[in-house]
Amino acid sequence: MPPTLSKSPLPSTSYNLRTRRPTSLDNRSTPGTGRAQSPRRRSRPALLRQASASSLGGTGTMGGTTRTANGHRRSKSKSKTANGTSVPNGVAVHLEEENPTLTEAPTAPVVEGPQKPSSKAQRRPMRKRANSLTFAAWSKLNLEIPRKTMHSSAGLLTLALYMFWPEEQSLTPIIAGVFILMCFILIGDFLRFEVPSIRAEWEKHLGKFMRESEKTKINGTVWYCLGAIICLYCYPRDIAVASIMILAWCDTAASIVGRLISSSRRLSPYSPKLPNPLFGYIPIARTKSLGGTLAGGIVGACISWGMFGHTWGCVVVAFIAGIAEAVDIGGLDDNLTLPVLSGAMIWLLRIATGLV
Repeated sequence: MPPTLSKSPLPSTSYNLRTRRPTSLDNRSTPGTGRAQSPRRRSRPALLRQASASSLGGTGTMGGTTRTANGHRRSKSKSKTANGTSVPNGVAVHLEEENPTLTEAPTAPVVEGPQKPSSKAQRRPMRKRANSLTFAAWSKLNLEIPRKTMHSSAGLLTLALYMFWPEEQSLTPIIAGVFILMCFILIGDFLRFEVPSIRAEWEKHLGKFMRESEKTKINGTVWYCLGAIICLYCYPRDIAVASIMILAWCDTAASIVGRLISSSRRLSPYSPKLPNPLFGYIPIARTKSLGGTLAGGIVGACISWGMFGHTWGCVVVAFIAGIAEAVDIGGLDDNLTLPVLSGAMIWLLRIATGLV
């Protein structure tokens, strides 16, 4: 008797060998006479395409093409709705049922394929870059023209008094007149701080000569008069006049030029803020820039050349005027520190070197 072969169990596998249950959408799982064929697993998009073809009256086969209600062949890749818009198969019927208004308002067909770049007429126009070096752009800046005009006029008045005031006559009447003006402005400041009606009238008539910060503190004109009094009383006459003109013209030039350069996109990279402290120990105001300091130094050199007429002295006075205009001493007003510091350094320069 031939030996019988024992049946060994099938090797265990991680695959799911259980046959899939036939569905109504699956027309290939037809039972045969013998063993039933295992249906092929299909993806969900394929089943949706077959359902769409069946709902449109086709045969429901999943071949390369599907048949419509009149028997014509139709590709299964793309279908078109009533309004001519290309949509995937299986979505056209739902769009027509949910949005019936699409058939009433036809829209332009969607162009398939790569889009060509639009012409220049269809492109979004580029915004024109504003030129910050024009008068129209500078007129929008707050250059404090009324304030700087009054500021500079004091230098002209000082120069006129220096030219026509006799040298043998004392400067006491001029100092007394400046002191009276300072007291009048100081009293007005205290009154406008206490009386709202006086504050309203003061700001109505003199507000254009004041900064916003000065509306809640002492007016800068008080410090201007105080600096002029110290210079006229303490320094020699020519140095006092030079220091007052540095206050009147260097500060104005530095302020206007610094703001104009800082507002320009082309020039502002060449005029950075000055480091604080300068040279490691000179305190500098945070708003001072290189362009404004150079402008103040150039005006200071012109003043020195007109007053003293020495070449190297002009260079040194230009440096003194630029540094004195930018320095910040304990938050004091520059109308006080600028003439006092510049006059003191010019006087020390005269004593030490005799250049001025």
